[in-house]
Amino acid sequence: MKVRFATFIVLVVTGIVLYLAIRYPAELTVSGDNLKFTGSVYFFVLAILVLALMAGMFFRFVSLLLNLPAVLKKIFDRRKQKKNEQNLVKGLQFYLEGDYSRATQVLTDYAQSAPEAHAIVYLLAADAALLNNDSQSARKASMLGSQGPQASMAADMIATDIAINYENPQSVASRINRLMAVKPSNLRAIRTLIKLCEKSNAWHLAEPALWQLDRVLQGIPHRREQIRIKIISASLHKAAAQKDRQQFNHLWKIAVDNHLEDTLLEEYIPLLVETSGIKEAERYLEKMIETTFNERALQQYSKLTDGDSVRRIEKARKWLEQHPSDCILLLCIARLYRANKQAQQAKEYFEKSLAIQPSYQAWHELDELRRA
Repeated sequence: MKVRFATFIVLVVTGIVLYLAIRYPAELTVSGDNLKFTGSVYFFVLAILVLALMAGMFFRFVSLLLNLPAVLKKIFDRRKQKKNEQNLVKGLQFYLEGDYSRATQVLTDYAQSAPEAHAIVYLLAADAALLNNDSQSARKASMLGSQGPQASMAADMIATDIAINYENPQSVASRINRLMAVKPSNLRAIRTLIKLCEKSNAWHLAEPALWQLDRVLQGIPHRREQIRIKIISASLHKAAAQKDRQQFNHLWKIAVDNHLEDTLLEEYIPLLVETSGIKEAERYLEKMIETTFNERALQQYSKLTDGDSVRRIEKARKWLEQHPSDCILLLCIARLYRANKQAQQAKEYFEKSLAIQPSYQAWHELDELRRA
């Protein structure tokens, strides 16, 4: 732009000088030892301007020649960058289309040719390999990506995902918990934790994921409920084994709040007996039966064998006054009599239950009683 402007000024001045030379002729003599030249003053001015212009153009040309290698390199780099960008777009397109094998290859090639962005792209390549169940390629891409200055939590997350196939579950869970300590709402970490538990069946490790399941599995409530049941069930068993009553009660409250009481009741009652004793289990079931007359609670009540079985029989008979035709309650009383070694009364209530609603379980238990 500057060169064009200077050229324009020189042309304008030259035009003015030519006009003055024609309009107002004046002479100037230049002499030397062997040279004498007489001409218009304006001609000399014009000659100086032309020589200056030619000198400027000459130096400009020399400068271009000197800068030619740098200019050619810049053009080459620009074309290479454009080609790399096209490869990146192609790799991302493969990734979005679900062609993870080709995405891994293209993104890795791009990362090797574009070192300024290689860490991020290597992680994308590693993620694509993981989605393609290619742990070896994922591990290689992750290791290459972690060498760059941009390696961060994303690299740690990919490495943790890969570690599921190589390390023991407890070690991987520790990695994930460290990541979640930095960012509790790390949904990728929570998904990885669930993936780990599905692979190892160590669902007690997924307890930290309980609070984020609604976000992680949004839109798939059935799967969300299944995973929540597995996590709470495994965590209840762990808390019972460690005799941690506070944690045990806290987990059960989560189950109740999520309307999983009926689903987990069969597992909860034996664990409650183990952690708090038979009387606590009795009180819990009796309160549940008297409040909602829950059939699952009745079934669990009939399975209690330790403690005061006579009191349980009397309690169940009082419920019978309010629900005289309930076959589950009759079956419950029959089992309580049988556990108390009162075979005749047990047989009577088995038959009453079968008279209202025949069931395989009642027939089977009555047959065992008759053979005893």
